[in-house]
Amino acid sequence: MMRIVFKNQKGWIFIDALIGLVILSVALLAMAVALRQSVVGTAFANNRTKAAYLAQQQLSDLRRYEHTGLDRDSAEWTRSLTYTDPNPGSQLQFQFNSAQLPDDQIPEDLDGDIIPVQATVQWTDSTGLQTLTVVTYYYK
Repeated sequence: MMRIVFKNQKGWIFIDALIGLVILSVALLAMAVALRQSVVGTAFANNRTKAAYLAQQQLSDLRRYEHTGLDRDSAEWTRSLTYTDPNPGSQLQFQFNSAQLPDDQIPEDLDGDIIPVQATVQWTDSTGLQTLTVVTYYYK
């Protein structure tokens, strides 16, 4: 087989190497962006799980007032507290609030012995203010 040699072939290896480095850089950048999105998503899911756990704990604690005869207007259904994440290096704080649902949000056909309570947990992470809201029902 005959090979054709051009006079000005010098420098082509350098250009090939530069093109390869550019392609490699683009691929590494795409992987870094995907990794960052994965880390942010994992942190968000972790924080949401902590918020759900806090809401569950506090709502379970409110269950002690169930079947005690407390009516819908009792102050016992209202609670507010701040929870600081105990993990080292974490500055994250969760704000928990619970209250009986406002009258305009209570279904009309709801039995008078049932008390709807709304719990809200708020926190601020790298993506901004986040809120988790849970509504549960207790018996008078």
